[in-house]
Amino acid sequence: MSMSWLVANTLHSPDVVFFLGDIFDEGKWANQKQYEHYVERFKQMFPANSPHHVLVGNHDVGFHYMMDGIKLNRFYKTFNLSSSDVLRLGGITFVTINSMAMEGDGCSICKEAEKRINSIASSLKDNEKPILLQHFPLFRKSDAVCEGEDSMPDEEKHTEFRPKLDCLSRTSSIWLLKSLKPRVVFSGHTHHSCVYNHSGVTEFSVPSFSWRNRNNPSYFLVTISPDEHAVFKCFMPQESTVIRVYTISLLVFILTSLLLCYRRYRTRHIKML
Repeated sequence: MSMSWLVANTLHSPDVVFFLGDIFDEGKWANQKQYEHYVERFKQMFPANSPHHVLVGNHDVGFHYMMDGIKLNRFYKTFNLSSSDVLRLGGITFVTINSMAMEGDGCSICKEAEKRINSIASSLKDNEKPILLQHFPLFRKSDAVCEGEDSMPDEEKHTEFRPKLDCLSRTSSIWLLKSLKPRVVFSGHTHHSCVYNHSGVTEFSVPSFSWRNRNNPSYFLVTISPDEHAVFKCFMPQESTVIRVYTISLLVFILTSLLLCYRRYRTRHIKML
């Protein structure tokens, strides 16, 4: 992943990079020492060659039922974010949210997140439609309509999503769309790619960047102007291809070494005769 990250940054020189959460495997269970190790490993694997912003995912702090103020605050402090943030970069407005705080059960964490979103919504100018970034996708029944080689496997596409675990609830999704009026949405979480239409608002679910989660990881290169956007999908080398290349290279090395040894043996044997 680190090499792919470096190559992608060198090739594209992006103005900004967004990580859509789950940057740690087990951040939700990590003690302070383990957490600091995870942070250092993340910074080593993804050096900040370009300005970047990190969103919080369930693997970072836990699902709603596991999330607490201590886990959240240390993650927020580390990456300089809050439950919801508004960023204006190059004339483009981005809004990031904590998906696990969209439970709608009246807990203190959820109330604070909802208060932040209401404040952001009221601060948006007339016709200022932001880019909404979040970890969970907005509500959808399943990935049945999703297409592409990196979409969910066919045998899993009709499995219904569990609201608040696999996606946001319908109520929270409608509230976000009405409050923020985004022009496009980007999400992660499912590990698979999907383009979904929410009554005129397109959501792009970004697939995993890790070989651990899929054989053909990828990332999105997005070009945004004040009125338009274009999304390009960039694939990393397939893990299976890399393994085959390494295996073939190792076999060639072994065979070449054996051949050289055999030739040396033959040469010495002939001289002795």
